[in-house]
Amino acid sequence: MLDHPEDRGVLDRFAFFVARMAPLTLVLVALATLAVGLGIGFAVGRLAQGDKAAPPAPTALAAIGPLPVAPAAGEAAHQYQPPPLPRPAETAPPLPADVAPPVQTAPAPSETPAGEKGALPAEFRDLLASDGPGFVMEERLPDDAYVHKPQVKPTVKTAALAPVPRFPEGPAESSGLPWKTYGVAAGKWSKPAIALVIDDMGLDRVRTEKVRKLAGPLTLAYLAYADGLAGQMRGGRKAGHEILMHMPMEPLDAKVNPGPGALKVGLSDDEILTRLRRNLDGGAEFVGINNHMGSRFTADSRGMTLVMGELKKRGLLWLDSMTSANSVGLTLAEMAGVPHIGRTVFLDNLNDQAAVARQLAKLEAAARQHGVAVGIGHPRDGTIGALSVWLPALAAKGITLVPISALVTTKDAELAHARPSGKTASTSPSTD
Repeated sequence: MLDHPEDRGVLDRFAFFVARMAPLTLVLVALATLAVGLGIGFAVGRLAQGDKAAPPAPTALAAIGPLPVAPAAGEAAHQYQPPPLPRPAETAPPLPADVAPPVQTAPAPSETPAGEKGALPAEFRDLLASDGPGFVMEERLPDDAYVHKPQVKPTVKTAALAPVPRFPEGPAESSGLPWKTYGVAAGKWSKPAIALVIDDMGLDRVRTEKVRKLAGPLTLAYLAYADGLAGQMRGGRKAGHEILMHMPMEPLDAKVNPGPGALKVGLSDDEILTRLRRNLDGGAEFVGINNHMGSRFTADSRGMTLVMGELKKRGLLWLDSMTSANSVGLTLAEMAGVPHIGRTVFLDNLNDQAAVARQLAKLEAAARQHGVAVGIGHPRDGTIGALSVWLPALAAKGITLVPISALVTTKDAELAHARPSGKTASTSPSTD
């Protein structure tokens, strides 16, 4: 017989109870023990992973939005385009020390009257040292010699729609007409003769001075809005050259800015006269005016009638730069009794010495054919270089250099634009 369980050890007691259990009870106890062991193992595993990063919350995907779905087979690949990534700010590489920064587009100049302090915008104050693109000083001008067929009875295109303009009386001859008083004495001269006009003077002081030192007499046309205009004009005349005022006028191309104080078709009569008179009053010792740009304004009979009336009153001459073949300037000047002549050849659409030399050859040919010719250039490096070579050799070619006033005094002034017999020259307008 077994002893009483209280008198045995723990193991003996456990063996005693197991021996007393039925087989089914023994199986149930084993299963319960296994379940407890599995539970303890799972709890220990969770505690071991407690210090690892938790997975992202489901709301993070919701903030990103729905994921793109790849196109089904047969669909065009371009149906889904992922959104572009933001581009980083681009930093331009530094320019070499000898390269100028790119030209920035300047705002349109104000309409502050020329001659007043601060009137000239920075855009017009100094030309680029490179004389390159980015600053438009002139309309695109025709290269060919301009030909003008003289009219026995000058008329304007709008004559049938408007009355013939009436012009004021000019100053008496005894009072001294400015176009004669300030004209350079040409002395006795013979044909063929050339008047050489340099436009756009007064802004680029360096090149203006280079032109002023060229052999003359040249005709220097100073822009009406140049700083120190009156003093610059006097300096040019003192150097032996004849002086014009280069009057800014509206071009056909609205993107091309003629500068402050420009005469424009859309202005009232009073405003046109106000600007014209203000500009004229700012100059000194000049014989007349020619147009800066103006392919639109010079074709307008109303505006040009006002201009010719004022020139008549002041005793000034008119040089038509002929930036457009539609200009009525010469016709109205004839009607008003204003001394006048027009341009024959533009010299320097290309700022290249060889190209300017070719245009000078055209000018010589026109002078030989018609007796007189008018060339217009600008203070550009190519032009200055070509003239430095051409001017000293002109007399040896049998051609006389004269100021512009010498040509308008002759009854042959229109011959500079006479149509060559049996030959048709280009009369295409400029492209602004």
